Amino acid sequence: MRCVALLLGLSLLGCSGDKSDTGTPPDVDADGDGVVASEDCDDNAATTYPGAVELCDGIDNDCNGNIDNNAPDSDSDGTCDAFDVEECDGLDNDGDGDVDEEQSDTDGDGTCDALDAEECDGLDNDGDGDIDEGYLDNDGDGVADCVDGEDCDGVDNNGDGQIDEGYVDTDGDGTADCVDVEECDGLDNDGDGDIDEDFTDTDVDGVADCIDAEECDGLDNDGDGDTDEGFDDTDGDGTCDGIDTEECDGLDNDGDGDTDEGFDDTDGDGTADCVDEEECDGLDNDGDGEVDEEVGDDNDSDGYRLCDDDCDDDDSDAYPGNTEVYDLIDNDCDGIADEGFIAVGDLYITEIMIDPLSSADNKGEYFEVFNATSDDISMYGWLIYDTSGDQFTVEDDVTVPADDYAVFARRASNNGGVTADYAYDTDMTFGNGSSDELYLDIDGTVIDSVAWDGGTNWPYAEGIAMMLDPDYYSESDNDDYSYWCDASSEITSGGDLGTPGADNDLCGTIDHDGDGFTGDDGDCDDESDTVYPGADETEPGVDNDCDGSIGNTLPIADAELSTSGTLSVCDTLELDGSSSSDPDGDPIVGYSWSMVSVPTGSILTTADIDSPEEPSPFLVPDQAGTFTLGLLVYDGTDVSVQDTLDITVIDRSGSNSVPVAEAGEDDEYTATSSCSFFGGSWRCSDCESASFAVDATGSTDGDGDELRYTWSTTSTYATIDSEDEGEATITLSGIPATYGSTSTTTVIVTVEAIDCEGDTDTDTLTLSYDCTGS
Repeated sequence: MRCVALLLGLSLLGCSGDKSDTGTPPDVDADGDGVVASEDCDDNAATTYPGAVELCDGIDNDCNGNIDNNAPDSDSDGTCDAFDVEECDGLDNDGDGDVDEEQSDTDGDGTCDALDAEECDGLDNDGDGDIDEGYLDNDGDGVADCVDGEDCDGVDNNGDGQIDEGYVDTDGDGTADCVDVEECDGLDNDGDGDIDEDFTDTDVDGVADCIDAEECDGLDNDGDGDTDEGFDDTDGDGTCDGIDTEECDGLDNDGDGDTDEGFDDTDGDGTADCVDEEECDGLDNDGDGEVDEEVGDDNDSDGYRLCDDDCDDDDSDAYPGNTEVYDLIDNDCDGIADEGFIAVGDLYITEIMIDPLSSADNKGEYFEVFNATSDDISMYGWLIYDTSGDQFTVEDDVTVPADDYAVFARRASNNGGVTADYAYDTDMTFGNGSSDELYLDIDGTVIDSVAWDGGTNWPYAEGIAMMLDPDYYSESDNDDYSYWCDASSEITSGGDLGTPGADNDLCGTIDHDGDGFTGDDGDCDDESDTVYPGADETEPGVDNDCDGSIGNTLPIADAELSTSGTLSVCDTLELDGSSSSDPDGDPIVGYSWSMVSVPTGSILTTADIDSPEEPSPFLVPDQAGTFTLGLLVYDGTDVSVQDTLDITVIDRSGSNSVPVAEAGEDDEYTATSSCSFFGGSWRCSDCESASFAVDATGSTDGDGDELRYTWSTTSTYATIDSEDEGEATITLSGIPATYGSTSTTTVIVTVEAIDCEGDTDTDTLTLSYDCTGS
C-alpha cells in the first residue's frame, strides 16, 4: 500500500499504471493476474495483462495497445457487440442473435422499413407513409392496379385493359349497365328492365317511335306526324284500305277490288243504287221505286227526252239536231261543245310535267293549257291524244276561263299537290326521257300540238315541269324549244317544281327586259331594265346591280331655271339646282353645271357660267336660240346621272348700244441698274421688274349689259395676269439699261370691252419705264 500512501501524502502525483511513478516494485503482481507489474499494462486490473482475453469493455485487456480488438463484433463495424446499437441494416449489430430487432417493420414481413422495398401488395412496405407508390394506378383512385378491384364506373380500375369486366351488360354493347345510357334502339341499354323508356311512343303501344313501324291502324305509329303513310288508300280519302269502311260512293273504299259491295243494286248492272243514274231502259236504275223517272220526261220542253238522246233535259238549248252556237254548251248533243267556233291558236299547251318525283308517274303527271282569247272556252268533247297511241275524250264540262288556265292530270288528288281541272287517269302516259307529241283536237281540228325530244334540245329533268316562257305564249312559239325551260317555283313546299294553273316562271335563258342580261347571266329581276349585274344603284330599296345588297342610291340632279318670263339675249338668268335630291336622304354636297350646247353664233362655254359649282349660278346668253345646260350632283359617294335644262332666248327689242371701253390712267415707273466696267466696256444688268395694276371696270354700256374684257399688248417686255378680267396686272421685265444714261421704254396696253351681244369697244393706256444705268 505504499503507492496509496504516497498518493495521499503527495497529492496523487500520477501513479496510475505508470510503474515508474508508482513506486511499486516491478516484480510485484498487485492485481494477482499472474503478471508482474513490470509486464502488466494495468497491474490494478486482474483482467488486464498480456495475453488476456480481450473483452468488450472499453479496456485494452491484452495489453497490445488496442482497445476491444478481437472482442466479438458481429456486424464487423469496429464497435464490439456489447457497445454496439442495433440498426436497420440486415445485420446483428449487438450480437444478440437477432437481426434488426426493434426496428420499424410497417408491413410485418420481417424486413425493417429502411431495407424493405415497396411491393404492390396494398401495404406500406418501406414505412414512408405511402402504399404501393410507383405502381400504376390506371383509374387514379389511389389504389394501385395490382390490388385494385374493378368497379362499375366506366373506368379500367385494375389496369388490365378492360373496363367494368364482370359486370352485367344487358344490351351487349360493351358498356356495363351501371354506366350505360338508354338509347332508342329496342334494347334495355341500362339493364333496368325497361326498353327505350323516356322516348316518345306516340301510339302508346310500348314501342318507341324511333323503332316503331307504321301500321294501317289509324295511328301515327312512328311519330313522324303522318298516319298510315305507305299503306294503300284506294279511294284517296286519307284512310288506309285496311281500316277503311266501304261506303256507297262509287269508289273502292277498302281496297278489296270491289266497289260499293253490300249496297243495293236494283237493276243488277254492277253499280249500286246510291250512285247509279236513272236510264231510259225500263228499269229502276237508282232503286228509288220509280222507273225511267226524269229520263222519260221532256223536262225542258225542247221536244226531246233523255231517252231520245237529249244530252241535257234541263236545257232547252241542248237537243239532238239543234244548231251549235258559241255558248259553252253542246247544243246539238254530238258530245262536243262549240265545235266550229274555236280556231287554231285560241288555246294552246303551256306546261308539261313528264317525270314527277313527289308522287309516282301514274299520279303526278299533268299538262296545262291556256285560253288566249277574251271568251271562256269549253273543252267538253275534245280529243286529247299523243303519238304513242294514248288518248282520252274530255267527258266533263271543263271550261277554261278567258286569259286563264286549265290543268289536266293523271289524278285529281294525292298527286304531288297539283290542283287538277280534269283527271284522265291511265288514258295517257308520258314516257320519261323519250320523245312524244301532245295534240288538242276539237271535232277533227287540231287546235294546238307540242312535240318534244326527251331532253336533247327540249328541257327534261326529274321532278321539274317544262314550261313555255310567258313572254312567248302562242300556238306557234310553243313549237320552238328555245322558248321552253325548266320550272323554278315549287308546286308545294319541298315538292316538285312547276306552276300548274298559274302564270309560268320566266325562263332564265331569255332576256325579257332587254337590258342585255338573262336570269342565267345573273339578272336578279329580268322584268326591269334598270336591274342587272353592274347597273347603277338608282332606285331606293332595289338591288339594281344584283350584288345581293342594296347599295348607295345615286342622287338625282334636277336642273331648273329660276328666272321667269320672256328670256332675252343679255338677260341675267339664274339657274336652280336646289331641288336635286338623294333617295337615301344623303345631303347633296357637290354641284357641277356645264354648257352642253349653244345656238349658232354663241361663243359661250362652261367658263361663262358664273360659279358653276354652286346650286344657283348665273348665265348671260349672247345669242338668240336654245342653250342646253347640264347638271351633275354628288352625295359624297356617287355622282348622279346628268340632268339637262333647255333655255330658249329671243333677241331683245331695239338696237344694241355699243359699250364704251375705259382702260384707266397711264402709269410710269423709275428704276436704276448697277453697271460694271469689264473687258474695256461698261456692262449693266436689266432694271428690276415692275408690276402695274390696270382697271377697266369703269367701262360703260348704254343697255346696262354686263361686260367682258380682254387685255392685250404687243410689247415683248410685258406679260398679263388675268387678261380676261376687268382688273388685270401688267408686269414689265427685262428692261435694258445703259451706263450713264436714262432710257425710257413705252408699252401700249389695250383693253377690249365686249357686251353680251358681242359688240366691242377698245381703249389704250401707256406704261412708261425709265431705266438708268449707274
